[in-house]
Amino acid sequence: MVGSRAVEGLPASPVRGDTQPPHRPHTPRPATGCRSVVGAEQAEREEHLGMGGLERILEHLEGVKPTPSGEYAALCPAHDDHEPSLSLREAEEGKVLLHCHAGCDYQDILEAVGLDTKDLFPPHVENVVLWRSSDWRLTATYEVKDPEGRLVALHERLEKGADEKKYRWRLSDGRYGLDGMPLASLPLYGSERVKNWPREALIVLVEGEKATEALLKVGFRALGTVTGASGTPSAESLKMLRGRRVVLWPDNDEAGREHMERVAETLVDMAAEVRIYTWEEARSYA
Repeated sequence: MVGSRAVEGLPASPVRGDTQPPHRPHTPRPATGCRSVVGAEQAEREEHLGMGGLERILEHLEGVKPTPSGEYAALCPAHDDHEPSLSLREAEEGKVLLHCHAGCDYQDILEAVGLDTKDLFPPHVENVVLWRSSDWRLTATYEVKDPEGRLVALHERLEKGADEKKYRWRLSDGRYGLDGMPLASLPLYGSERVKNWPREALIVLVEGEKATEALLKVGFRALGTVTGASGTPSAESLKMLRGRRVVLWPDNDEAGREHMERVAETLVDMAAEVRIYTWEEARSYA
């Protein structure tokens, strides 16, 4: 059944100069053939100068993968990196933005691959800058697993200042984004725990991983949706709640309440009991 009442126990990229070869009217150059050593070295230098800064640093890195957002992910050379934690992208005027999510300084990153700012870009342009963690800090990485415990995706929370936050997805192989996987198909956060809970146990379903962790820390059996308030987990994602007693605890805003109402519509035909918890004194996000 679906109800709405309080539940006991719940609160709260340079210009090159062209060098003309000496004119030899009596010894014309062939259209094809071998270049002199000097000519080969000059061509190599020009090729290096013509290569954009981003391409130049990428060729020195390992584990480079493009991301759906147009950035690149790579193994950071400045620390013992096993999953790509270095993000790179080209900004305005060919500037290259580097950000190591483990906190490495961009100068350490360049030094680790034998590069320097002046080697990468024209001397009049200070192109390399750190995509500073002080602007957006990676504050948490949540592992989203299926009911059998297999890692499906990583959800990273980034914060800026006291009030701004954003999230991004990363696949288990380190690629950013979900590679076309619908949000609705993702498991609930904490799905792998359900098989170990008693059948009669009350399960609290909230919105997001942070709220889930808060409830787990104080002893509740809790799960979290990962679609955001605008989305709804699929019936497949909710099926581990079949025959279970479930309390839905929405965020205290209209979008949060509508989110959990849609979840309730799916659960009503599979869960043993569904209730929606309302905390009247909770902070409003409207």
